[in-house]
Amino acid sequence: CRDVDEFIKDMGGRYFLIKFANVGNTRHYRKINEARQMISTVEKVRRLEQYIAADSSVVDPVINMAIDKLLEREISRMLELKTRLAGQLQNLEKKYGLDSSDFYSRYENGEMGDDMDFVEWAATVEMLSNAETRLALLQNEPDS
Repeated sequence: CRDVDEFIKDMGGRYFLIKFANVGNTRHYRKINEARQMISTVEKVRRLEQYIAADSSVVDPVINMAIDKLLEREISRMLELKTRLAGQLQNLEKKYGLDSSDFYSRYENGEMGDDMDFVEWAATVEMLSNAETRLALLQNEPDS
């Protein structure tokens, strides 16, 4: 096992990039389990997509309501995550007197060093970006 940027090959030849430091057996096992659960969920969604695509006129309205509720729940989770991460960034910006975008550019260019605060700050910037991307996907309305 490599400590950072571990690739886990799982069912169907799918790969998952898992970033974490100091891999411990419990944490490693938990990440593998999460990857397997994600595959299972994706496979279920694909089956449901195929079912609906086969004949959308016979789909139970409960399925549509359930999907709407799941989307609302995930949107709410992503909004809460964004708020929490933005608060963490604000604290770091205040502590170091530096805007996160400026910090991240300098960090990526190797100008900030490897202080633990900087590693966590960079990870938080990336997590916020990821949350914003995921939120945009969830809020994407199909063209009418």
